[in-house]
Amino acid sequence: YHMSAAKIKLADYLRKSNKNAGEAESLYKSVLSLLKSQKAEDRKYMVQAYLGLSALSLKLKENKNAEEYCNKAIELQARGDHNPDELARDYLILASIFKSLGKPDQAIKYSKQALQIREAEFGFQDKTLLNCLQQLHSLLQLSDKKEAEKIKARIAQIEAKSN
Repeated sequence: YHMSAAKIKLADYLRKSNKNAGEAESLYKSVLSLLKSQKAEDRKYMVQAYLGLSALSLKLKENKNAEEYCNKAIELQARGDHNPDELARDYLILASIFKSLGKPDQAIKYSKQALQIREAEFGFQDKTLLNCLQQLHSLLQLSDKKEAEKIKARIAQIEAKSN
């Protein structure tokens, strides 16, 4: 069990429970300072730390910092060799952050990338796609009603199949 994983888990808890933003920020940053290497395992934790810092910055209304941390996470993810499910999860987090930043085009882009990864891994009718599809549907309702309706129909089809 990687020490960075434990620190990220604690920082995520502090951030989500509104307990101590300063301590959460400190934990995320300590992970980043520890992991200067370019090993794939370290990059995974660095991405998680950047995503956590981004979400924390959003909570603190520091949108500029939130976007900077997102971009750093994206840069690290672009280096490859990620577990597909973790990458899809990270893309959904990025989509959520970009939505909060008022950047729906970026949010849609990352939701679609997460969906493509999960489709490649699980097929086009698997219930593991529901989270991606639901997030994409809510984003598309604001900009592309026709595409949103197609996604809604697909959600209904998958839900009916899995019941």
